[in-house]
Amino acid sequence: MVASLIEEEALLNEERPKISRVIHNRLERGWRLGIDATARYAVGKIAGEPMSTEDLEVDSPWNTRVVTGLPPTPIAAPGRASLEAALAPADGDWLYYVRTDEGDVPGAHTFATTSNEFERARQVCIEKDLGCG
Repeated sequence: MVASLIEEEALLNEERPKISRVIHNRLERGWRLGIDATARYAVGKIAGEPMSTEDLEVDSPWNTRVVTGLPPTPIAAPGRASLEAALAPADGDWLYYVRTDEGDVPGAHTFATTSNEFERARQVCIEKDLGCG
């Protein structure tokens, strides 16, 4: 299940273990995962299609923005890198990530441990028009 989330969220193989760590850290704390790809799956939209506020808030067991825990089924067929990352997350205390194309690398995420760090990174995502606003 976790591997399917990683598959949909990661654009760079080297980030898959870090995304896995965020998912595991949030599950351990009993937090909602807040993964946009699950909302996208719940409303049947493909990557790149615009998402409305209503889409992000849809009441569905697959939407981890509104339900706690993992969705009832995988949302994608994970590849080997995502499967390995799900089983061996990176060491870290990150609780958030957002795409910022960090270091001018298309698809790169910024990983954060606090909500303030995340909000600063989210503003970068908005400013770069990467799908956060």
